[in-house]
Formats: sequence, C-alpha cells, structure tokens
Amino acid sequence: MKDTPDHAPTHESTDSLPALKAEPSQHPQQSIEDQYRHFLQLASEGLWRFDLGTPVATNLPVHDQAEAIARDARVGLCNDTFARQFGCDKPEAMRGIAFGDLLSSSREEQLGFIVAFIMSGYRLDNLLLAERRRDGSTFRSLNNLSGEVEDGRLVRIWGVKRDVTDLVMAQEALQVAKDHAERLIELASIMVVGLDCDGRVRAFNRTAENVTGYLRADIEQRNWFEIMAPPRHYPKVSEEFQRLLAGGEPSTFELPMLTATGDERYIVWQNNPIVESGHIVGTISFGMDITARRRMEEALRTLNEQLELRVEERTAELGAANRELESFAYSVSHDLRAPLRAIDGFTQALVEDYADKLDQRALDYCGRVRKAAGRMGQLIEDLLVLSRITRAEMRLEDVNLSALAADILALLHEREPERHVRTHVQAGLRARGDVGLLRILLENLLDNAWKYTNKTVHADIEVGARWENNRQVFYVRDNGAGFDMAFAGKLFAPFQRLHSAQEYAGTGIGLATVQRIVARHGGRVTASAQVNQGAVFEFVLPSHR
Repeated sequence: MKDTPDHAPTHESTDSLPALKAEPSQHPQQSIEDQYRHFLQLASEGLWRFDLGTPVATNLPVHDQAEAIARDARVGLCNDTFARQFGCDKPEAMRGIAFGDLLSSSREEQLGFIVAFIMSGYRLDNLLLAERRRDGSTFRSLNNLSGEVEDGRLVRIWGVKRDVTDLVMAQEALQVAKDHAERLIELASIMVVGLDCDGRVRAFNRTAENVTGYLRADIEQRNWFEIMAPPRHYPKVSEEFQRLLAGGEPSTFELPMLTATGDERYIVWQNNPIVESGHIVGTISFGMDITARRRMEEALRTLNEQLELRVEERTAELGAANRELESFAYSVSHDLRAPLRAIDGFTQALVEDYADKLDQRALDYCGRVRKAAGRMGQLIEDLLVLSRITRAEMRLEDVNLSALAADILALLHEREPERHVRTHVQAGLRARGDVGLLRILLENLLDNAWKYTNKTVHADIEVGARWENNRQVFYVRDNGAGFDMAFAGKLFAPFQRLHSAQEYAGTGIGLATVQRIVARHGGRVTASAQVNQGAVFEFVLPSHR
C-alpha cells in the first residue's frame, strides 16, 4: 500500500500568472498579466513559487516524494518582498536557488515539514520556518504552501511568506521571562498559591509544600478552601475570595491554615485577582508563615499579664512602704525635733543662768552641744526634704530656668552682700518639669557654687546650656574649691562629703537631692572638676518643646 494522500488538488499548468476576467482597462496597452505583476510587487508579504525540474509522482511513497521535493525544488517566481526577505535587491537574483539552501534547519527537519505538507494534501498553513539570508543571518517566517498537481504529479508549490522575526523574538523573550518568573516563584521564600475561579489550586510553589506538608501533585486541581481553611474561618475566606473575583481591591489579612498533619499554622496573606484580557480568571496569593512570631507574641502576652500582676503587687507593697515612710517622716518631724529643741534650749539656759559658775571648758562644751543639736536639726530637715522629693506628685509645665537661677542668685547676694561674686545666667533657658522641684535643684547647685567659692578671690558662677545629640545640656559652673575626680563616684550618695565640715558647712544631702530630682524627670546629672580649679555640674531635662 502506498503512503499517499487520498485527494490531491490539481491546477492548470501555466508559466505566467493566471488570467482574470475584468472590465476593459483604462490603460489598454497594459495587459492583465502586467497588472497582476504590479499588484504582486506591491504586496507586503513575500509571494513565491517553487518549480520542480522533475515533477514528483504523487503515488510514490511519502518519504520518496519528500526527498525528491527537497532535492529538485527551486525558486521559479517571486516578488520583490520575497527577494528583500532574503537580502536580495531583485527577484531575478532568487531564481534557481534550491529550496534547501534557503533554510537554516537541518535536513531531517526539512524532510519533516515536507512530509507534513504531503500528508495534508499538498497544502500547509502557518508553517513556521527558520530561514537564512544571503549574508548568513537568519530570520523567522510564517508560510502558507499550496501544491500544484497535474496528471498525478506535483509540478509546482505556491506560497505566501510573512517575516515574523520580531514577533517570534518577542514571544521567545516573553517565554524566557515567564520561565524566569516561574523559577523565582518556585524558589521564593514565601508561599505562592494560585487559584482558578472555582477555588481549585493552579499554582503551588516549594515553600507552600514545605509549610503545608502537601505535595503539589497531591493538591493541584483540588479545592483550596475545603482542604486548608479551618471550618470556623471558612465563611470569611470564601467571602474574601468571592470579593476578589468580583473585582475587589487586593487585600492583606492574617488567618490560621490547616496543614497535612491537621495542625494550624498562622499565615499572613496578600491576595490579588488575576486579570487576563480584561477578565478575572482567578487569584494569586502570597503567604508568609508567622507561626513562630504568633507563638512568641502569645508568650509575651502571657508574660506581660504576669508582669502586670507582679507590678500591681509591687505597687501595693510600695504603697505600704510609702505609708510607713510617711509615718517615719512624721516621727522624725515631731518625735526627734522635740528632744533636740529641749537639748538646745536647756543648754542655752544653762549657759545663761549659770555662766558665772561654769569655767571656760564647760562653756565650750555647752557651745559644742548646741552646734551639734543645730546640725542634727538641719540634717533631719534635709532628710525630710529628700523624702518629700521622692514621694511628691509632679506637675509638669514649661519652666523658665533662667528666671529661677537669677532669683536664687539674687537671694544669695542679699544673704552675703559683702561678697563680690560675678554671676552670669544665659538667657532663654527653658525645660519641661515640676517648677518646685527644679527650683530646689538649682538652689542646691547654686548654693554649693556660692559656698565653695567663698575662698576664691575673684569668684565666678555661671548658669548656661549647650546642645548635644539634639538635647539641651544645662550646667552650673564655678571656679571654687573643686574636688578630686577619684572620689566622684561618692558625690551623689547621701551623707557623702568630699570636704570637711570645718572647711565648708553642710550635711551631704544636697547633691543626693539634685540626683533624685533629675532622675524623677527622666534625665541624668554628671559632674567634673579639678582641685582648686572649680567644678561643673551638668544635667539633662526633657525639652520644653
């Protein structure tokens, strides 16, 4: 049995273009054939005809026919466009070129599409070929072929050729981009799940497999929501899916998801509709597994609840301690001051009433007793101030530190008018804080500066500020006694003094009070000094802005 097509088309043989009945031409001198040739030369597609020097019998085996066509077919007729497609200026340059010489494909590939041409009844449409130009470069073309059969023999092949190189290159680039995108999706560290309009899985990357425990082959084409959505959340996710299909905006939400083992994992989803040719054909969702974060948040929530309970307990304990402290302060204020007043009063009475009976040593002892009682009274007063500062309710407001400092320095001048101290207060110093506490802070710092410059010939006290890391650093500077920085660690502790009481009076509570006030305002205080070169105390407070 011969492998030949059942019905082979036949055409009248002609070496010229076929005749066409037409109305008389306005140009009698121009033949119908010439008009046809003119139309063909203007065509944007390449038009061609391959002639077979030896016609091929259509009853031969298909493979023998294909071999004969590949061997004997040559260009017999073509238009200008066809010639230009192969890099020639004129159609005459193309005539006689063998069929196979125009192709860049292998002989096996050439025989393959020739066989397809024969098996299709000597007609083949939309044949994509890779062809070679005269300069060796290649281009891609889309061809329609039609064979002309006479008396059971193939004598010619007519065709139309369109250069589709740009289109093919664009399609290939698009395919490369698509393949690249698919690889990126597959390797992405987040879940990628694509669904069609029925909720069936169409895309499912490797991360989704790892998180869910399902293989893509196991879940593809199955309904996502029936598998993954916990029953209590099914209505919500189904409603969101339908909203996207109806043209809703992309959304982000967090929901638990069932895995293959039945466990729930928390996923934050970013959901988007897929639009093709203006129609929504499904959804694409990107998911990030936040189970570890959720568990940590739950652990932190539990810890916070425990901490809040402990804070409440400690607050109650602190309240009780404060009440005890208030009771102690009351006792100090009343129970200890009364005996001290008695000691001071009776000692003074003893001196006044029996001065003529006491020798000089006894009078000196009485003087020492009264001084000690006075120091003890001052110490108790300072302790009470420190206690009140720690417990007092703060009322924050915008405070003019320049005005406070100037007022305190004026009072110090009034108290010791005989001293000549140069003072300077920078204008515009402002901070946010409790005005009462800030006044006590400046009183302690300026009182110290005043006190420790009393042996300096040209005493100098300055109050100012500088900027550091977008914060205002206030300072009080003097040129007095200073101190050894080796002992600076003791400076702000209660009862710690770096000078003897004989040199400079005091109880050792003032700087501890300063430190407490600054700390209550959320700031910090530091000090620097050199012996007999003065000291600088710097503190930071919240900005008044």
